[in-house]
Amino acid sequence: MDTEQDSCERLVAQAVNKSPLIRLLISALDKSGCPFSYDRHISCEPCKKGLAGGYDRKLNQLVICQNYCKDVATVEKTLVHELVHMYDYCSSTIDFSNIYHLACTEVRAANLADCKNPLSSFLDGNFRLIKGHEDCVKDRANRSVRIIYGVNTAVASEAVNKVFERCYSDLEPVGRRCFDKQQQYAAFHNYSKKQNL
Repeated sequence: MDTEQDSCERLVAQAVNKSPLIRLLISALDKSGCPFSYDRHISCEPCKKGLAGGYDRKLNQLVICQNYCKDVATVEKTLVHELVHMYDYCSSTIDFSNIYHLACTEVRAANLADCKNPLSSFLDGNFRLIKGHEDCVKDRANRSVRIIYGVNTAVASEAVNKVFERCYSDLEPVGRRCFDKQQQYAAFHNYSKKQNL
């Protein structure tokens, strides 16, 4: 009988095989001295409501929430988001107990994984219309900081706004914002060429 975990693991394998962005981030982890193994570093688990995934820095493992991630597109987006956190933790000195460090990696993950349309408009958690890529990134990062730190909107916004300009312009290791698959393949090609892969 197929379990939720089996289904999640199959979706992870499909996402890894189809996503040039996931392959780029895994290669960048390896190049940064943090070898990546799918069996060791990805775990499909049930999670509390509202979570799609997470990065467990103590175990150095990505968690994919099997009760939420039910299709390959959601798994792919979640993996890219969490791989950005893993890359940041590997390649930089990140202290997750520092709200500004957390805000920066959340800005980077939202920028590279979550907000896929430069002209996107969407409703935020309070059903306000958000317009544009930068607003999308700020809203996603604010939401993550609020949830992880358990702080109010004002505190989360202050942290995100303080680091936003620097962290929003940091596109490493991808090198660009990828709004579609073609741009993801171009980013992977450029990264591979630069790394002589």
